[in-house]
Amino acid sequence: MHLAKGVPKKLLTLVLACALLSGCGAGGASATDQVDEVRASYDCMTAYTASAALTANCNGRVYSYEADFSGNLTSGMMTVTAPENLSGCSVSWDEDGTVLDWEQVELDTGDLNGDGLSPVDAMPTILTCCTTGLLLECALEADGAELYAEFENPENPACTALCWFDLTTHGLLRAELTSEGQTLVTLTFHSFLLDSDPSSG
Repeated sequence: MHLAKGVPKKLLTLVLACALLSGCGAGGASATDQVDEVRASYDCMTAYTASAALTANCNGRVYSYEADFSGNLTSGMMTVTAPENLSGCSVSWDEDGTVLDWEQVELDTGDLNGDGLSPVDAMPTILTCCTTGLLLECALEADGAELYAEFENPENPACTALCWFDLTTHGLLRAELTSEGQTLVTLTFHSFLLDSDPSSG
């Protein structure tokens, strides 16, 4: 950088400050910008498939499952793959409610949890938070390879979703549903693939 002689010190300080600030931004988009990009992918998502380990803390008792997920923003299905005694049990949901299907017997369970904090409601609640929840906090992690974001549940402000995204695929890596500081449901994803159609956003 070449400056003419006689440049006032205040102006020189301002020029150097601007140069430093522009250098900080040269590394890539901010965490907030990345959140906007990720949310755009989910806003126009047409389908997703995922596999995850799910842990639920219900009234002091901890339950662990392995499950496969599929669906879109308005409907989906969770199929338990482990433990063995629950393998094959599936739960589907849409705008009309929730249905449990186990050993070819269907049971209409309606809304299993109005707060969206049950294992069954975890995935649709997380997707709702990702698309329409108020962003509370965000940061780039793992040397910029992951994005952390915390969203308020628009259907229940006492509930928040803590999400970690792969910045390359925008797929979820991990998600937690909390209420009043207590983690109630955790999903650690083995895989998360989403299909998006920008024209539908």
